[in-house]
Amino acid sequence: MNSYGKGSRIQEKILELLSDEQQHSVQDMKKYLSDVGLDDYTEGQFAGSVNTMVKNGSIIKIDRGIYSKGT
Repeated sequence: MNSYGKGSRIQEKILELLSDEQQHSVQDMKKYLSDVGLDDYTEGQFAGSVNTMVKNGSIIKIDRGIYSKGT
């Protein structure tokens, strides 16, 4: 699978985790991805996915490494 498809899957799963409206750490996100069987991504793919979601407003950066669902 190409990295675009993988990035989309990473974003989809992160949004699932953050749908509880709570704040979650990067570690929480990575654990959730692993728990749902998505662990074959690079650090760059993960970081790029998070950055894309922050830029498009789907998630909000609360503090360093802490995120919440956007509005």
